Amino acid sequence: YPENPELPFWTAVTLAQTGELEKALLIFNDVFSRNGNLRELVPRIVQAGFLTVEQNVLQEILAQ
Repeated sequence: YPENPELPFWTAVTLAQTGELEKALLIFNDVFSRNGNLRELVPRIVQAGFLTVEQNVLQEILAQ
């Protein structure tokens, strides 16, 4: 389902979670350009514990 941006979104989340931030940021950039609503999901998944990153990393992700 290449038209579904949720699949690469969760790939980017996994990459960020495992420390592969450079790769994750590239994917987040693409995902957010296709569906800006997914950007709003990032702080929520951090708050829910699905993504544990430092505040500066969170800001980098949201800046994509």
